[in-house]
Amino acid sequence: MKFNWATGLTIFFTLFVATLAFILYQSRQVHDSLVVENYYDEDLNYQSHYDKKQNTADLTVKVKMEYNREAGQILITFPIDSVSVTSGTILLFNPYSNKSDVKYDFNLGKEATYKLPVKNIKPGRWKLKIDWKRGEKLFYQEEEIVISSQRVYWIAFTLGFFGSLHCIGMCGPLAIGMLSGKNEHGIKALVSAVSYNAGRTVSYVIIGIGFGLLGSTVSFAGLQKGLCIGLGVFMVILFLFQ
Repeated sequence: MKFNWATGLTIFFTLFVATLAFILYQSRQVHDSLVVENYYDEDLNYQSHYDKKQNTADLTVKVKMEYNREAGQILITFPIDSVSVTSGTILLFNPYSNKSDVKYDFNLGKEATYKLPVKNIKPGRWKLKIDWKRGEKLFYQEEEIVISSQRVYWIAFTLGFFGSLHCIGMCGPLAIGMLSGKNEHGIKALVSAVSYNAGRTVSYVIIGIGFGLLGSTVSFAGLQKGLCIGLGVFMVILFLFQ
């Protein structure tokens, strides 16, 4: 069979549809409900929890965290106190699955730093829930942290590489047509090509930043997943019945 543009496009869009189907399947495996199972107990303990957070707010120096990817650990530094003992629990909370949550008990004595091992923790966004006490005073603090690995960068590179095939098929002919229509050569042709691609890249970056900020600040009442799936299905239908 002779390989031509029609064959290549058919293979590409088949893989594209298969990828969308796989992403759709994976998205259905994630449960991101914000409701806790023991909500009644949590409600009864609300005042105690509020007092802990207020004690934390009154601290001059808060608990500080630093993620060290090379060492595979999170350094958690507590306010220094040369008299009282610092102890408590740290919950590494996964927003998507409580099966991945990990709880650590610690007792630092009069030390100030606790090294939290995360080598065996899967990459992603986590929330550190620190419930601790110094002397007889109780505190509570939450911080978000992103645990990364080399595998994440390879995934990003792979997605970017295969995603660029779309640009070859769509943007490539546009760039060629623009340059051939101007009948430019040498430096002028190079300047036109660089200007076109620089403008396109900057535009995509600005639009991406805008939608990223919108998605991080507006919750759409929890409809992001359904919206993404709906748009993906719409694109597949548009391709199949055009």
